[in-house]
Amino acid sequence: MEQIRKLLIIPCFLIIAVSVVSCSDDFLSKNNDNLYMLPDTLFLYNNQDNVETAVLLPVNTNSDYSVFMQPKWLSFNSMHGRASSGEIPLAFSIIKDYFPGIYQIYYASIILDVENYGLVSFVAAYANYGSPTLQFSVNSIDFLTAGSRIFTISNSSEGVLQWRIKEAPDWLIISSTSGSLYNNNSSDITVSLDFNQIQEGQELNDTIKISSNSGTGSFSIPVHVAASSTILPEVIKIEGTVTDTEYNHENKIMTICTKSPNTLVILNTETKESAIIPLDKTPNCISQSEDGHKAVIGYSVSFVSSVDIDNRQIIRDYTMDCIPYDIVLDNSGWCYITPSSEQWANMRNLNLNTGELTQTAGTGWSMIYEKTLIRKKPGKPILAGTRTTLSPTGILIFDISNGMVNETISYYHTSTGNLWISADGARLYDGFRNVWLFPEYDAQFHPSSPQLYGQIESELENISAFDECPALNSIFVSSSHFDYSQEYTTVYSPVIEQFNTSSLNRIRTFTVSPVFVTENGIRTLYETRPAFVFTNKEGSNLYVLKNLKEIYGKDYWTIETFPI
Repeated sequence: MEQIRKLLIIPCFLIIAVSVVSCSDDFLSKNNDNLYMLPDTLFLYNNQDNVETAVLLPVNTNSDYSVFMQPKWLSFNSMHGRASSGEIPLAFSIIKDYFPGIYQIYYASIILDVENYGLVSFVAAYANYGSPTLQFSVNSIDFLTAGSRIFTISNSSEGVLQWRIKEAPDWLIISSTSGSLYNNNSSDITVSLDFNQIQEGQELNDTIKISSNSGTGSFSIPVHVAASSTILPEVIKIEGTVTDTEYNHENKIMTICTKSPNTLVILNTETKESAIIPLDKTPNCISQSEDGHKAVIGYSVSFVSSVDIDNRQIIRDYTMDCIPYDIVLDNSGWCYITPSSEQWANMRNLNLNTGELTQTAGTGWSMIYEKTLIRKKPGKPILAGTRTTLSPTGILIFDISNGMVNETISYYHTSTGNLWISADGARLYDGFRNVWLFPEYDAQFHPSSPQLYGQIESELENISAFDECPALNSIFVSSSHFDYSQEYTTVYSPVIEQFNTSSLNRIRTFTVSPVFVTENGIRTLYETRPAFVFTNKEGSNLYVLKNLKEIYGKDYWTIETFPI
């Protein structure tokens, strides 16, 4: 038998209809002293036909009762009965022909006349939600590593699905615990571990129980947490806010630029040894030479520095005629700079040996634009770039065989969002998951895209970080998307995906772990998101430079290492 349940929250998009038998003023005045209003509501659904339930009176009484008033859409099996210890059993059927075929809720009053007690009134609500079907994207949730998990609740048939998580372990953080879904709509639910409720090294098993008005009834999802996932991995803390980083696969050196404080961190990812070079200006961008011995830094003011990585020191500062946005260093001793502002602009060529700064005066489609991103083609005197603030952003191919950038470029009229070059220089990977064959430099304007090799099979929208490991024939990417409900806020996924370089099929995923941050003596757990991903040359380790999720509005940068 089912007790009267309190009314659930009714979604605002449903039409609410009232169907009550009104009482005259004369009736109310005569019976007011003996009329008791129960605060609870009997909630009925359209997938119910015959209902057996009970009403609990506020007094313990054994008395006869009769149905004094009822809505037209309920037919009681008997209009009379007996209360036992204050509990009144009711049995009735719902007359569904009374209702039109639209999704709405009907409210009505039921009044019972209880002998030696008086009239008892309560509300009955009939919700016509159609015939929704609850479906899940998973059969179970396994935490083999720390970090969040995502499953999807969907409605696969006509009607409005009302779902609610009615039971869950207290060591789970669940992004949403109830909702409403029309046909063919779905909702992603993020589940993560609450480390404040978990002992380190503890293995856990429990169940998430979900109730709904689906014809398939309620569901239970088993949750398993491996002991290893409750032990947070060791991370390398990076002081300040990371502005740019680059990794050299040959010498295993990661160079990290930070502000507040302004530093260059030089980290050997194999030995974990690091050196910190204080900077007197805020760094914007960095580039290592292909041999890994030198680097150049562009600042938030019009300066560039050259760095001796081997000896961990600044070699020389250079005055610029622009604020660098991106920078590329070539083994020849030249470096190339794109400006942060200027709209239609010229590429800067800086000879590090002589200090000579020149501009390449492109014309028409050979001009760059402020905030142009540039990359070096491995082993070749070629740059590739994309104009991040224009639409389309274009693919720009630059010839640097003579030291300075050639005045005429190859241009392809397409959008990329971002751009990376494969280790063998044969492909271009863009931010929209497209993989292009790297076109030859021909100094021509092309009104279309280069030849497409394929598309990375990720369900996520935009690639925000990328690296390639030829030893594993794999690429590694992390992704982001725009949250249009929050003024185009960029939201980063906590997942790094590994794909086969040839087939572009996904191989596996890695989820970054949360981190504990101590503030004012209070230890708080924060979810994190990848910003840069790198693999070592052998393919044994994945290095993820990560920050706290953007929703926290604060920085706490760390490096997490995953064995591959």
